[in-house]
Amino acid sequence: MKNAMLPEHLTENPYVAAGIFLAGVLLGILLTVLIRRTIQKIQMRDAQENEHITLYRGKAKDFLMLCTVNGMMYVIFYYIYGSGSIGEMILYCACFTLLLALGVIDWNTYEIPFGINVCIFIIGLMELGLDSNNWGLHI
Repeated sequence: MKNAMLPEHLTENPYVAAGIFLAGVLLGILLTVLIRRTIQKIQMRDAQENEHITLYRGKAKDFLMLCTVNGMMYVIFYYIYGSGSIGEMILYCACFTLLLALGVIDWNTYEIPFGINVCIFIIGLMELGLDSNNWGLHI
């Protein structure tokens, strides 16, 4: 019996959605490493200037939540865009992951790393390349 609420690309093979969730969680793990190292690098630089700053020690449950949210959003992007526009879905997933990292880093350090801004700019250019017919809407 087919579920009327789910789109056809999810009911044909439910293992694809599970695989996408797993990929999101695994990339979320890399995200937590990026966040942890960036925050510690910024705080080590600040600690050299001010000796009384305590270093950030993230809790495991916070990083587990980030991985789970990342995985769930990947499945939601797959649900919205389906298998027809894989390129756009990958770009939206990458942009979400970077924005999630940016939010956590900014929340803890009040700084936005330049490298994340460059990556988001490159993703924007790639999206412009995928949708070159509507480039005026993107600018």
